[in-house]
Amino acid sequence: MKTKPLILTTLISFLFLTSLPSYVKADSLYPFKNEVLVSNQERTNEAVYFENEGKKEVTVSPRVYSYNPRNLDMSETKGEIFVRADIETYRVKAGEKLEFKYEIIPFSNMAPGTYFNLIVFHKIEDSSVMSLENPVGVIDSLSHLVVLHITDDEASVYGLTSNFAQVSISIVENGIPFLKPTRIKYSYQNITNYVLLPMGEIQVFNREGKYEPTYLKINKDENKLYPGESIEEEF
Repeated sequence: MKTKPLILTTLISFLFLTSLPSYVKADSLYPFKNEVLVSNQERTNEAVYFENEGKKEVTVSPRVYSYNPRNLDMSETKGEIFVRADIETYRVKAGEKLEFKYEIIPFSNMAPGTYFNLIVFHKIEDSSVMSLENPVGVIDSLSHLVVLHITDDEASVYGLTSNFAQVSISIVENGIPFLKPTRIKYSYQNITNYVLLPMGEIQVFNREGKYEPTYLKINKDENKLYPGESIEEEF
């Protein structure tokens, strides 16, 4: 039986996406995430808001950490810390809101890519504040995720060149119309320093237009790809 030729096309797009670790949510902190797209020669002024929704005054101590969303590692001394803020203790009365201002200051030698910092608002007990030896006794925390995308000024699209991924599609097994399906393999490798979320679809249609096209959505689970990682799917 003569098989009809197939034409395969793929529509690929990407998004920066990040994840956030879980903390006890006793009050309100918003926005929970701030994404900034700048070159390593720029700096920006930002703010996050802590609102005391309880019935008594609380004391919070914001701290800045580098953050690895892949393994949830946090550090005050390791990694790229690009958030600059006044680290002190704040008292927030019941029903009031604290505006916490900070700057995003990239290092001049930061390569284009995606970087993460966390601003964690540790809530502390009043009795701990008075102790010089142990000023912070942690009860619970809220965190604000800062995502920094360092762009390349010479790149074509938001700091990325058109060559941001290696994509391939191949026919694993030719099908027989009405008897046996065709198997298609698709692979996508992130070759940038950014965190990408592959999105799009594979379109399968008959060259002569006798049959309705078939649309295959890629990466249905919305798996994020960190630099160097890849996904592979069969349809």
